[in-house]
Amino acid sequence: MKLSTRVRYGLRALTELASSGGEGPVMLDLIARRQAISRKYLDAIFARLKAGGIVTSTRGAGGGFHMARDPEDITLLELYIALEGPLNLVDCVSDDVRCDQKEHCAAISIWRGLGKVMEKYLGALTLADVVRMKRDVEVKASNMFYI
Repeated sequence: MKLSTRVRYGLRALTELASSGGEGPVMLDLIARRQAISRKYLDAIFARLKAGGIVTSTRGAGGGFHMARDPEDITLLELYIALEGPLNLVDCVSDDVRCDQKEHCAAISIWRGLGKVMEKYLGALTLADVVRMKRDVEVKASNMFYI
């Protein structure tokens, strides 16, 4: 299983936004440049994040995006759902998908179980956790010495 670029780039962009420390709105151009993500793609990502209640925006001069809530209160599961919808590893686990094999399928319980494990893991991690991880990585990288 692979995560979509929307989720991967969304997490990178949100980490950048949350790292700004809430010092006012951040322009998408800045995030795009720092994270090497297309501005057009970020527009689509942030539209979903805004609809999901994760970010808000301010228009006009000095406008941009800011976190709608504290990063400590935003789980990675919320981020995933805002960008991709419910975490269903395969379509057949969804209640609204008809499958003739559902009643006889041994694998469906495996896919549901794996989905629950992933939901639990992503639900336990917050955006603030990722910001701390980012800072730890940056500190380690700045302490590297080359001879």
